[in-house]
Amino acid sequence: RSVMALPEVSQLARELGWRQGYYVSYYRKNVNTNDITRIRQSVSIFSSESINGVFLLEKEELKDQKISPGSRYEIPFPAVGERSIAFRDTNPLDPERPVAYTVIFIKKNVYEKITMSGTNTDYETLKRLVLRAEALIR
Repeated sequence: RSVMALPEVSQLARELGWRQGYYVSYYRKNVNTNDITRIRQSVSIFSSESINGVFLLEKEELKDQKISPGSRYEIPFPAVGERSIAFRDTNPLDPERPVAYTVIFIKKNVYEKITMSGTNTDYETLKRLVLRAEALIR
């Protein structure tokens, strides 16, 4: 886990009013079954005036990103924050990341992106994590 440094943030994000950010990654491996789960969360604070624009840009970037040879689909997800969207990526040729979920949302002036990937992903666990992350924004 770490605080985001300015060079780690895109020029566009800085132009959109990025103020500060933080990210954390979790990794779990079951050696008996060779199952792997990764969770990455990034939290960025923006100016209130630009937060909707940040969401729209990030959403379009996720929609337009090509996953080759896999696929990305928008999936139903509970409403989170003021705006949210979720995607599921599948890649049958990657034995360590056959499925990945990504959820982005905004609440107040906070933009969050949470990704769960690996051989042992759990949609229900992801929902609980995202809802808990949203509840922590005050």
